[in-house]
Amino acid sequence: MIKFFLKSLMLPLLDIHAALPPTGIIYDLGCGEGVASFYLAQTAPQRQVIGIDINTKKIRRTRHLPNLTFVNADLPRVNLTKASGCLLSDVLHHLSPSIQRQLLSKIGRQLKSGSVYVIKEINQDDLIRSRLSRFWDWIFYTQDKIYYWRAKNLVKTIKQLGFKVRFTPAMPWF
Repeated sequence: MIKFFLKSLMLPLLDIHAALPPTGIIYDLGCGEGVASFYLAQTAPQRQVIGIDINTKKIRRTRHLPNLTFVNADLPRVNLTKASGCLLSDVLHHLSPSIQRQLLSKIGRQLKSGSVYVIKEINQDDLIRSRLSRFWDWIFYTQDKIYYWRAKNLVKTIKQLGFKVRFTPAMPWF
């Protein structure tokens, strides 16, 4: 579980937890090993957290809680209409640009008014973090092609989908 520990160090879990509603259905899209899913379920037992990932091996290695469910599914096929919140943490850059836009558009269409949508992603313009992230991706996801966004372009795209956007640079070392 060293991978679980390393990922927990790289995620701004307190910020993600604070941004998402303390109750309701929260989807962690592309949850991987479920680091964020587990944390979100553990810190707010009134949340129903659903971790979604296409990789069944990763989901099988996750820890479980009564308010935490893992589902094997392709992200563009997930129905988000009942969600109070949605998390995409370091997922977009693993998807092709066309799938990224399809997923962002779907989230924009399906989330109900008042839902919260948190994206933690690497900014292409941040040379140190993007290089460090490429190193981790090279170690953990050797088969993936990586497609980073420029933060200003991602913010613009999300605004065009009708969301109010608050951009907050993440932790200084990751």
